Amino acid sequence: MLNMDDFPLYTSPSLLFVHERNGKKELGAIWLVAKLNGYKKNELGMFCELLYQFLSKNYSDSYQISDDLCVAVDTFGAQKVVYNELRSGQIPFLIQQTLKEIKNLP
Repeated sequence: MLNMDDFPLYTSPSLLFVHERNGKKELGAIWLVAKLNGYKKNELGMFCELLYQFLSKNYSDSYQISDDLCVAVDTFGAQKVVYNELRSGQIPFLIQQTLKEIKNLP
């Protein structure tokens, strides 16, 4: 469970793995998600954003979190989003905005 802005968000990585790069232990993860007719890239980016936050919160004391090996995969549409795509601005960060909109609902 990951709490963001007082919202409990269920986060369930499918696979966590550790490797060494430049003498540092890096943690990567894959989250396989599926929806009939697949996700849009922006929607898939939200899973990737949550995954990275989850890894940072729970493992950053022991590992460096890998931007390029933090991946959300849409198993129906056979597409993926890597956290680097969020950092570079190719995919927007939407979690905070979405939670803010939910809080403002009547």
